Amino acid sequence: MRSRRQEAERDAGRRYEARWAALLSSEETLGFRDIPWPMFSQPRALRDITPTKVSLFVLSPLHPGETRREKIRNALKRWHPDRFGRLSSRMEEADKEAVEEGVGIVVRCLNDLLERESQ
Repeated sequence: MRSRRQEAERDAGRRYEARWAALLSSEETLGFRDIPWPMFSQPRALRDITPTKVSLFVLSPLHPGETRREKIRNALKRWHPDRFGRLSSRMEEADKEAVEEGVGIVVRCLNDLLERESQ
């Protein structure tokens, strides 16, 4: 049972990275569901993005050899509003606000995790 869960987590990590690569290499318009959110299962709505789900994904052993702090910092680089904001021109207008709120939830979670790691 445990190995099945570990394999599912590894698959989620691979899908996450593949979706980011595809998103960054295309010029297509993006909706809320096109964003590779840092969670094991993609949210259907904004309310599905929670600090617990983000923490479980970011701190999971998907990235061997990285410390918890490195995992958080790497995720922050990707999700920082200035960097992520480069994609805002590609957002569907109807989803733009939800995506911005979702990014805010992710960044606040990551900042909280980083602060706890620094204590």
